[in-house]
Amino acid sequence: MLLAGHSSDERGERRWHLAGAGLVGALGLYLSVVYAPSVFFCMIALTLVTMDVITTISQFWVLSPAILSGVAAAAGLALANSVGSISGVVSPWFIGII
Repeated sequence: MLLAGHSSDERGERRWHLAGAGLVGALGLYLSVVYAPSVFFCMIALTLVTMDVITTISQFWVLSPAILSGVAAAAGLALANSVGSISGVVSPWFIGII
């Protein structure tokens, strides 16, 4: 997370850092399924996923103010926070239905 944040700040580029971390996290999830019989390799893949999820979260919250400014930035952050809060309430309900 620190290396991606530093690189993102130096280059002034956020989108590809966010997308790259998301893709590497998806690759880690795929590898955790492929290597599921081996606990050692599965743990390595899930550690990779955890690192990339944390990196993605940090890049996500920096992206909105970089694209938007002023009142639009505040509204964008509020919208993202509201969707996250609502999903925390609705997701258990959907899991119960499933």
